[in-house]
Amino acid sequence: MESSLEEKFGDMPRNAEDCLSAVRGLNGGIRLVLEAILADAALAEKVAAGSYSHVNGFDKISLWRWSNAAKCRLHIWWNRFPYSEEIHNHRWDFASAILTGSLHSRFFSPSAGTSWTPTECRTEVDHYAFEPASDPCGLIQTLEMSLSTGDSYALHHDQLHSVHTEVGRPTITAVITAPPLRQTSTVLRRNGFERPSLIPAARMDASAVREKIQAALESLR
Repeated sequence: MESSLEEKFGDMPRNAEDCLSAVRGLNGGIRLVLEAILADAALAEKVAAGSYSHVNGFDKISLWRWSNAAKCRLHIWWNRFPYSEEIHNHRWDFASAILTGSLHSRFFSPSAGTSWTPTECRTEVDHYAFEPASDPCGLIQTLEMSLSTGDSYALHHDQLHSVHTEVGRPTITAVITAPPLRQTSTVLRRNGFERPSLIPAARMDASAVREKIQAALESLR
């Protein structure tokens, strides 16, 4: 079964442009991938090993990992309530395609000022670890856009951004990440905002993965 998945995912992506080409190339093939996972208990266990409920408010289902550590995963916001991410960047370049639902994205650049505190985020097996990264800074919003079913985009790892969703039908995206370029990402928090330095990562077992994939397939019909 894994060999057939390898054919669907194709060559290893190495940067944002590769990721965008790969995620656009999936087209309707993502449904076949999800159905294959449901039909193979061993594959579901493997997928579960890298899947969890993300601190940024969505479920992350790991679908595939290339030998160069690039990955493909499904992100699912169930949208039972509105959600806004903290402003952050990533360890890797990536691309995303909206399979159903919508996302609202804002993009930022550092500026003069001291209203925001950068923190380093390190993802461990069972938790996220946060620690101060540098002196406070300012931020300026450079772009805002809404994305809906069929849209796709790519981002460089250094681009600061945040994603927002509204109450309604689930939002599901296919995401392909290039190989990591560093060990940590940066999260910007307003001065005075208190958050624990360690946040548990809610890991999934194979049963939970199958349940969420089944629900995702229903939403993709």
